[in-house]
Amino acid sequence: MRYATFAPNRSSTFRHNRPISLDSTFEIVGFRKTRLDPKKVKDKTDLLNKLAAIGPLQEGTILATMDMESLYSNIPHQNGLNACKVFIENTGTDTDSVVKLIKFILTHNYFEFDSKIYLQETGTAMGSKMAPQYANLFMAKLESDFLFSRPIRPLAYYRYIDVILII
Repeated sequence: MRYATFAPNRSSTFRHNRPISLDSTFEIVGFRKTRLDPKKVKDKTDLLNKLAAIGPLQEGTILATMDMESLYSNIPHQNGLNACKVFIENTGTDTDSVVKLIKFILTHNYFEFDSKIYLQETGTAMGSKMAPQYANLFMAKLESDFLFSRPIRPLAYYRYIDVILII
């Protein structure tokens, strides 16, 4: 993860030593209330129900789990923005305006550490309201571009943000 030091002037976007939040961008287009992908798992009960629906597995079936390391802070901005654009285009919302707002959030993520102020230059901030939706869109696009375009597919594929189960 890369950071740049930032020395804000008196007229910066900081108020009371806290950055202004523009995370409601994702709420505007309804991503908080919509399941983005049928492969996405909302909680462990949902996963257990989906696994029960598969039924008994044949002998020799392989189960694999994966965890994307530091997903939020490692999503390249352009790839994340492209993923958002693909999904926003299907909502009937003004895509360019929403993508510009998302880009603004990503490129204005300042934080304080050890009495210094930094700008996060890649990924999105942990704890940001938009981070889970942004990561889900990025992962859904990655899945559609890679996994689901292959001739051989797994029996089942489930994901909760950055944790994946493949059967």
